Amino acid sequence: MAKKRDYDEVSPERRAELHKRAQEVMRESRLAKEAKRRLPHLLSFLGGRHCSVCRMPFPPDTKPSVNEAFAQHVLKAHRPAS
Repeated sequence: MAKKRDYDEVSPERRAELHKRAQEVMRESRLAKEAKRRLPHLLSFLGGRHCSVCRMPFPPDTKPSVNEAFAQHVLKAHRPAS
């Protein structure tokens, strides 16, 4: 006979509460991942860096720096809609 688990001893009301909380946590996690994917960020690929949205390349020797050039690029090319 199978061993009874702690979950089997929980009341149906508590199970429903735990299930609802688990669904909320999974939803929050999914929304956070989707938001992160939508924000422009630098991707490393084959020794170079590229914009995650438009794939514009940023060579490693970019002056003043790759991060500053990328920040300017995002402000000009990927302004949030107002």
